Order: sequence, then C-alpha cells, then structure tokens
Amino acid sequence: MKHAFVFLITILLGSQTFAQQQQPEVVVVTTGYIQQGKYDVALSYLDSIIKRNPKNVDALMMRGNVILNRDLINEVAPEVYTDNDESIFSGTFSLTPEQKKIVSPKTEAEVEALWQKCLQIDSNRLDIRKGLAMLYAMSINLPKLKLAILSIKQHEADNGEQAFNLNEYARKVKERAHFDEAMEVYAYIAKLFPSVAGVRSDIASEYYYEGRINQALDWLDSTFNFKTVDETSFLNGAYIYSELGYFDNAQDVFNTYSRVYDRKMDKFYYGMRQFADSSANYYNTLKYFVDVVDSNAYYGECQFAKHLLQFRDSFTLADYNNTVNMNAPEAYKALVHTRAVRQFANCEPYIRYGIQQTRIRNYSAATQLLEEGEQCAMQLDIDKSEYWRMCYGYALYRAGENEKAVEAFKLLRASKDSFKVSAAIYFSGLALAKLNIMHEARACFQSLIDSRTENKYKVLAKYRLDRLK
Repeated sequence: MKHAFVFLITILLGSQTFAQQQQPEVVVVTTGYIQQGKYDVALSYLDSIIKRNPKNVDALMMRGNVILNRDLINEVAPEVYTDNDESIFSGTFSLTPEQKKIVSPKTEAEVEALWQKCLQIDSNRLDIRKGLAMLYAMSINLPKLKLAILSIKQHEADNGEQAFNLNEYARKVKERAHFDEAMEVYAYIAKLFPSVAGVRSDIASEYYYEGRINQALDWLDSTFNFKTVDETSFLNGAYIYSELGYFDNAQDVFNTYSRVYDRKMDKFYYGMRQFADSSANYYNTLKYFVDVVDSNAYYGECQFAKHLLQFRDSFTLADYNNTVNMNAPEAYKALVHTRAVRQFANCEPYIRYGIQQTRIRNYSAATQLLEEGEQCAMQLDIDKSEYWRMCYGYALYRAGENEKAVEAFKLLRASKDSFKVSAAIYFSGLALAKLNIMHEARACFQSLIDSRTENKYKVLAKYRLDRLK
C-alpha cells in the first residue's frame, strides 16, 4: 500500500487554521509531491522556501510531513499478531502491515523538532498540536502523547465533541497492536473529562470487543453513575448488557434512556423479554409498540417486532432458525436464543447460542452452551457438526480449558475443510504450549509450516514456533 501515510496531512489541514481560507501554495505543492512519492523533490522545494524565510510555518510543518511519510513508507512493519488476528471467525488478519507500523525514535525526534519550532513561531497553530499528538500516538510515546492531548484540550474550545475526538489518538495506539497502552490513553482522557459519560462508554466498548468482559462491565457500570448520559452511550450499554445476557441491566438502561429522551425502547425491550419468557402478554406489548411509534424512527425495532407478532400461537424450531438468521442486532437475538434453549428439547439452540457467545468472546457462557449441544452435534450435517467443534475447541482454549480444547480439536483434524484443519492444529499447538507440552506444540506448528495449505494459520504457526525456540 504505497504512500499510505499521507493521511496525516489531512489531519493537519483539517483544522480551523485553514477552514475559512484556501490552502497555501506550499501545502498544495508539497502534498502533490508526497502523493507521488517524490520525497527528495519535496524536501528540496521546501528547503528553498525555508532558506528565504526560516519562519515559514507552513513550509516547516510540511517538511515534517514529508519526513514522516518517507520514513514510514520505508519502515518495516513489526511482526506482531493479536487475538483478533487468530480468530476463527475471520480468514484474514485484522490489521494490515501498514497499520502496524510504528514511527521510529529517530523520525519522531526529527519531526517533533520541526513541529515544536512551528509552535514557537505561532503558538496558535492547533493543527500542529494535533499533528504532534498523532506523531506521539504513532510512536507509542505515551508520556508525550498525554501532554499533547492536554495541550489540545487547553487550546481548543470544546464543542461537546472534544473528548470523543481525542479518543482517536488512543485508537491509533491500539491499531499498532498496543491494546493495553491504548486503554491507558483512554483512561487518561476519561480523567480529563470526568463529567463526560460517553468516554467511559467508549472504553467499555473497546474492552468488550477485545473479549475482556469483566473490565468492559466495570467501565459500563460506571457510565450510568453520571447525571447526564448521551443517547449513544445509553444504547451502547443496553446492547452490551443484552448480548451478554444481563437482561435486567439492559432493561434498566432502556427504562432510563426512554424516560430521559422520551423514547419507547423500554416498551420494545420489555415485549422482547416477555417473548423470551414465552409469555402470551408479549403480543400486546409489542403490538402497542408498533402501533404508537414512528416506524421510520424505530425501523429496525418495528420490523423485528412485527416478525415476532406472527408467533402468537406457535413458535417452532424452524421459526427460531429463521428469526436468528435475520439482519437484526445480536442484542435482540440473544432474547430469542434464550427462549429457544428453554422451549425446545432439541439441543441445536444451545449450539447456535453458544456460537453467538463465542463470536462476542463471552467464552465462559459459550463453553457451557456448546457443551450442552454436544449430544446433538453428531446428528447435524458434517459442515454444521465441524463448525460446532471448531467453535467449541476455540471457546475452550480462550476460556483456559486447554486439555479439553486439545481433545475437542482432535476429531476436527480429519475434516476436508483445510481452514478448519489448520485452526484445529494451530489452537492445539497453543493449548499444548499452555500445558507445557512443548514437543507436541512444536510439532503442531511445524506441521502447518510444512503443509501445502496457504492461510493465516500457516503464517501464525511460524510466528509462534519462532517464539517457542
């Protein structure tokens, strides 16, 4: 992906400095050179301007941009992989090599010197303060990043979105496979904005999607201790609670949200809970909701409610499968799964619900559900049975049940699906390493490396084997 890092220029130019005027010629010309990869030409052009006017802030700023882009293009991406890269639910890596690149200390120092000089000449250049923050984020320099974030807060008027805009620097750290460091930056921003509940909601979401459920719940619980909570945070919190099966918590959040913002989500969700409990009263609750709300404002909820209204007299296993295959939030489907595991003697709902919980990384719940489904897994067609086994083994490994994971993956090695076989071997290797059975772990990784199959687990196996030696 050549010249991928020219994006930083748009960050620098997206400020109020140039909002009401045309971009200076030096910026336009230099941007063109960067996009063409003509870094030496760009530097010569800028040096000629700086020689005539050593205090030309735009030229100095763009010189830093040229150096940053040039050096990042030539920088080798670190060989770092995350849990997201390993996931069985994706055949590709979550981050591109370009996203993982970290600015070297040498480049950071060179660009920093130029941009600090710019601020000495014109301290009002907020775009350059933001550029420095981005530079430190891409360098994983947390002490300087925190100071840069504080500087932006002090020099920029808060339009109500400032805290959320600053979160972008934490996300840039996370992109570089430094999740814990990113969360440290998030926590710092939360401290700078102690009355903004939405920052805590964002932090909860980051932990949630990373599969760190307990930390997600801690931050989420604290979100609703605030007197003022924005709509997005209310909805985000309710969805997370619901997906995890904390239906009482989700109902409480929807109740408060609906009261504060004059909405009807509390009625919709209550009707969904009645449906989950197989209560005949669900019909009247959801029918009332559909009749009184603006269907455009609640389009997804109205469509889902109308779908469920047709099951007033009966709800079959086929109805369940069709419903959970709908394009609807998993937060709502969790209630349908709950009804199905209670209602049907067939254990397929346990499998489907367990797979859903595996996807959202709630591994403790997933292993229990998938284990319940083991009795009927062998009665499924081969593709579904193997998919269950892959999810079950994966959930066991993620839950720390390594011995069970190794056993679960054994039968999957006979699959005709090369991806499932590779996943089984790879996670068997990881589980065996956790059990300190290193010779078998190495054998698993080596077999993937020697195989003719080309997929991400072959790459990951080499990465893991190199770190076992």
